[in-house]
Amino acid sequence: VIGGLITATLLTLFVLPVLYVLIEKRFGKTFGQPNPESRPEPVRLSGWLLIGLLGLGSLLPSAIQAQVTAGPRLAQPSLTQSGNGGISLSQALSQASSNNPLLRVSQLNVGYQQSLRGTAGDVGKTDIAATIGQYNSRYFDQSFTVGQRLPNPALVRGLRSLADARIAGAEADGRLTRTDLARQVKATYYQLWYVQSLAGFLRSQDSLFAAIVRGAQVRRRTGEGTLLEQTAAEVQLRQAQTALSQNELDRQILARQLQTLLASPVPPTIPDTLLTGRSLPVIDSLMLTQSPELAQLSSQIEIARRETDVETVRLKPDFMLSVTNQTLRGFAPVEGGGEQFNTFGNRFTYGQVGMSIPVFAKPLRARVATARLGLQRAEAQRTARQRILEGEVATTVQTYLKNRQALAYYRESALPQAALIREQVTKSYRAGEIGYVELLQNLRTVSEIQTGYLASLNDLNQTLINLDFLLGRTD
Repeated sequence: VIGGLITATLLTLFVLPVLYVLIEKRFGKTFGQPNPESRPEPVRLSGWLLIGLLGLGSLLPSAIQAQVTAGPRLAQPSLTQSGNGGISLSQALSQASSNNPLLRVSQLNVGYQQSLRGTAGDVGKTDIAATIGQYNSRYFDQSFTVGQRLPNPALVRGLRSLADARIAGAEADGRLTRTDLARQVKATYYQLWYVQSLAGFLRSQDSLFAAIVRGAQVRRRTGEGTLLEQTAAEVQLRQAQTALSQNELDRQILARQLQTLLASPVPPTIPDTLLTGRSLPVIDSLMLTQSPELAQLSSQIEIARRETDVETVRLKPDFMLSVTNQTLRGFAPVEGGGEQFNTFGNRFTYGQVGMSIPVFAKPLRARVATARLGLQRAEAQRTARQRILEGEVATTVQTYLKNRQALAYYRESALPQAALIREQVTKSYRAGEIGYVELLQNLRTVSEIQTGYLASLNDLNQTLINLDFLLGRTD
């Protein structure tokens, strides 16, 4: 069936017009030329060639027009099959989560905070001192002292709780980084998809306007056309070529950006299929509370709270313990009367217990007050950000509805009208009712409608990707 359609199309658009012109040229001179006043305007080779190329050009962007029959419902693209040798979105997200260096930094940050937790029970160094000299009598004696300062147990517990809060904060930072990375990958992937879809249409436009320019040049050489027609066609062709060149540069830039996000050794390619739309996720009141950004701010509140507790505990006393072993050479009384001479072999041991009290506590109280202000600031930041997020979600949903309305306009009205304009302008030009200028103007209108449809579809996708980020979705 497809082969028959292609054969019939080629016969209708190319073979028959060429045969007509060849027969007219060969037998027209034999039988003479009819009276110019009585004969109809002959259809020249340039006209038939242009009509055939217009028909072929109308078939090239038909994939866009085919979406009109699909209705206003947006199809969710398959994200698990790569297809056409390109990388799928799910594969791109998986590769980014495995290779992106920012996620590696987040993992190292979590490990760093976990390692720091072991320092929460640090009691400081042990003091060891030795004394030699005549500190008791004219004889030389020696003394050894071992001491240790012990922080308040409440301080140790507070430092460990603070370390746990910082670990949770590092994990929240990692989730936020992962969510933002997913947003960047999806946004870049869909933008690249849009640029590739647009490239197919721009290539068909370039071929179409190139055919129009060739037809205009032939018409001018035969005296049927004017310089204005040829110039207008050449301007449209240059615009189409420039748009196609800019589109290719955009594709290269986006491919390089996606390569950076995926940490890929070469720029990735995506399936060469027509752009489709994402679907609106289900939104409820609990989804916003699960936002990774709010979770990260909540972790900062917990860290500030634990820091306040630690600074408050620093006002409590610390403790110190020491043990001393020494000699006291010389005569010393013994039980039962009399004296005994103590030598180096006679050693005496005693212990000492004490505490450190913050007598000058004003700086410590200032640190407590500062920590409390930090806690209030963290709470205020989360409250403010939650309100902003609520407004951003509502605004994004409204933007989605606006984009969906524009997309419905294109699908239900503009694209069918563009197809009708393309059909009617071909018939009108064939019948000689319009000239080249009118032809180009109508084709430009059709082009604007079709590119506008793709742009609206891309805007809708980017809006939904931003909404996914606000709600913490990474799929």
